[in-house]
Amino acid sequence: MIVVKIGGSLYQNDVLPRWLAMLVELSADVVIVAGGGPFADQVRAASQRWSLSEAGAHDMAILAMQQFSYLMRDLEPRLTITEDARQGEGARLWAPNQLLLPGGLANDTLERSWQTTSDTIAAWLASEIGASRLCLIKSKRLEDSDITNWEKTDLVDNNFSKLAAKLTLPIDIYHALDIDAFARDCDSNWRAND
Repeated sequence: MIVVKIGGSLYQNDVLPRWLAMLVELSADVVIVAGGGPFADQVRAASQRWSLSEAGAHDMAILAMQQFSYLMRDLEPRLTITEDARQGEGARLWAPNQLLLPGGLANDTLERSWQTTSDTIAAWLASEIGASRLCLIKSKRLEDSDITNWEKTDLVDNNFSKLAAKLTLPIDIYHALDIDAFARDCDSNWRAND
């Protein structure tokens, strides 16, 4: 099983539907974690306007991830949305709200703040479900392959590196325009190694 986090910044990119179609057409078990996109931007604006607590803003950002999942499912109707990432086969979108909102099973597992974004949540999920690989799809290019420097270049949030250091699975970052490279890697390299 591969966890693929699609960054919210892809909302602005016309390649988003191509990514979704490609993930559905892969003969792989793929759990898609959505970033927050413009929905998280609205949470940031509300947080500034109303001086929301970190935990309150984080909870709203979880719902932003959920909204972006529904947008992606509408763009690619072959995708399903699941609350249990272990269930299903093929490509599916993960709905984080049941686990991560107050009262959810994993609510106390991750720091509820802006320091924990969908990147860290995707890494956490990959660990929880025993994924063989974590892939982050970003609009920003990877400039340094050293994972400890990703945070310094604002490629990932502040808690990602701490969690990623504990993971034993490969972590890859693909630029939004690297659809063909991702598909090629999935079909050849990963099948032999995962």
